Amino acid sequence: MEIIRSYLNQISKTFGYEYNNELFYSYLKSISKPNNQVCNKQIQLGEGGFRCEDCSVITNSIICTECFNKSKNKHINHNVIFRPESSGFCDCGEASAIIKESFCPDHNGPFTNEKEIMNFVNISIGENNTKIIDPLINNIFIEITKKIDELYNKNLDDGNKTIVLNELFQMFDELLLFVSKLYESNLGFFYLVVLKFTKNYPFETNHKCFKYDENENKITIIKENKEEKHICTCPFFQVMIYLFMTTQTKYDNKEFFTLFIQTYKNSIIAGLSYIHSFAQLHDYDNSNLKSFLVLGFQVLTPSLFKLIMMKKIHFFWKIFLRKFMINQSNLLNLNIMKEQKNYLIIFCLLSDY
Repeated sequence: MEIIRSYLNQISKTFGYEYNNELFYSYLKSISKPNNQVCNKQIQLGEGGFRCEDCSVITNSIICTECFNKSKNKHINHNVIFRPESSGFCDCGEASAIIKESFCPDHNGPFTNEKEIMNFVNISIGENNTKIIDPLINNIFIEITKKIDELYNKNLDDGNKTIVLNELFQMFDELLLFVSKLYESNLGFFYLVVLKFTKNYPFETNHKCFKYDENENKITIIKENKEEKHICTCPFFQVMIYLFMTTQTKYDNKEFFTLFIQTYKNSIIAGLSYIHSFAQLHDYDNSNLKSFLVLGFQVLTPSLFKLIMMKKIHFFWKIFLRKFMINQSNLLNLNIMKEQKNYLIIFCLLSDY
């Protein structure tokens, strides 16, 4: 963990502060630029939100009260419903959820590529600062990956494996603490770090991998092979999820997903990871099925379904039957199923390649 703190201290000193000095985050907040892409405000259960039948692209879209009030003039004579029981993330600015013509003045739509994100990073923290700290952030992810490689490939006994695993999660916790503070202080800096979660840091493994080629809009799947190892192609985000599941660590996967979604709500990586690990995630924590499924509806967008259908991934009915039909009481008691049952069935079927 000390090496992670060392890199974080080098990063903070770029701005003239020691790491974990609250003045550092206050300074970042003072130079931050507003995010005018997607609202993504978390709407708590009981707070409620609006849905416009004329402007919605998908059945589960929701607009927070603030964004709706700023765009009321765009919904004149529309069929608007206030849903007090709704929760989730505000879709204002998200073209895959509501039409662009209904966006409030504060939100223009999501970043469409990494270049746009980096432009926002540069104006948020300064281009020279970005050049200095970007490789330092990269080194943090490399160090964590080295620890993962040690866990997988050093033939450790149970005692040493536990030690390495604890060290690994301490490193990751330190990173997430930093990320959460950036989210509150400077979104540009926050985006710079979160971009690294979508990158691949290779190591040898035998688990099932996926690789997403953004340029070709293509998914490549490498099947799990107990006998033969391959170089991992997964994004860092997926590697950590896989690690949480296979080590039986009581890490709150819903909070982890939510952190990522708040940044990159429509990221193809988040959606692919959710589907890729659905069976494991459900087995790992099925204590709150409704909460788990609502999380899925945040990342399973029409564009993601289109990509997966193009891949012609094989359907496995056993996933649907084993996970849900056996426990029909859970399934039928979900109010969200009234409108979203087709989504549920689709991502259950796609959850095992």
